[in-house]
Amino acid sequence: TKYKNKANGLLIFWGIGESKRGDGEDFFLFEQATHLVGVELHHLHIQKKLEKLSTTDPLTGLLNRRTFSETLRRKLEETSKTEITKGSLAYIDLDNFKLINDRLGHQAGDEVLTELSKKLTHLAHGDDLVARLGGDEFAIWFDAKGKRNAKSILSSFIEDEPFFSKFTSDHSRPFGASIGIIEIDGYESKDLAQIMAEA
Repeated sequence: TKYKNKANGLLIFWGIGESKRGDGEDFFLFEQATHLVGVELHHLHIQKKLEKLSTTDPLTGLLNRRTFSETLRRKLEETSKTEITKGSLAYIDLDNFKLINDRLGHQAGDEVLTELSKKLTHLAHGDDLVARLGGDEFAIWFDAKGKRNAKSILSSFIEDEPFFSKFTSDHSRPFGASIGIIEIDGYESKDLAQIMAEA
């Protein structure tokens, strides 16, 4: 299949018995079908790109605040009647991040955010969610993991001295991260705004 003379997919036709022997009219129809399917595949590709742009942070590729909130809200609603631990929410706020932009430049600030997003994504597994809430604020939902487990997972990030010292420009105000964690279990019925505020 093609869109503007550029291949974008493959359409296969086959037949059994008499239908194996296609004639000129069959091949003309097949050719027309490949053009139509090519256009539709292109539209689907554009739609997926637009969906990604509307649900993720453009710099880091992490979920944006709206998508993170909606996905987590659905997850909490689905399991609101269970008695098992639903998970833990970690709220991450970078300390002295503004100094990096002011002293090292916005390119260094972007480097911090993209490097940080990779580190946080590496900590997530299965149904965990990672988001950039905006600016220097991030969040991770550790699905079906208690607070102690979440703390243990985050310890490798918190103790990553080379990462934080690499971007520290003023040792009296070092670059770091403040993290709050709240555990949500099946008995609680808090709304997401309350959970975020507590974290």
